[in-house]
Amino acid sequence: MAPLLLGLDCGLSATKAVLFGVDGEEQGKAVVKTTHSSPRPHWVERDMDVFWLDCTRAISAAIEDAGANAKDIVCVGLTGHGDGVYLVDEQYRPVRPADRLTRQPGC
Repeated sequence: MAPLLLGLDCGLSATKAVLFGVDGEEQGKAVVKTTHSSPRPHWVERDMDVFWLDCTRAISAAIEDAGANAKDIVCVGLTGHGDGVYLVDEQYRPVRPADRLTRQPGC
């Protein structure tokens, strides 16, 4: 298959993966709804291991939708929500859920 470009959007409500040909034509796509918790008012947390699984599920499903092979991907572009804290240890493993403080009304 021809080379593919992967776009991955890791948003707060969904993780989306889209594969494009080098001509810009969409070849395959997938959306995985994300889960998060709200331990306090205006807080949102995501389990980072589940976050990673959401990414892999979206990418795998987009590859399948395109009828492609992961080896066909030559470039990856990433995006996500604009703010948050993703703490990791010395082995780059998450030390706790990722945090995002949502804005309070009027702020």
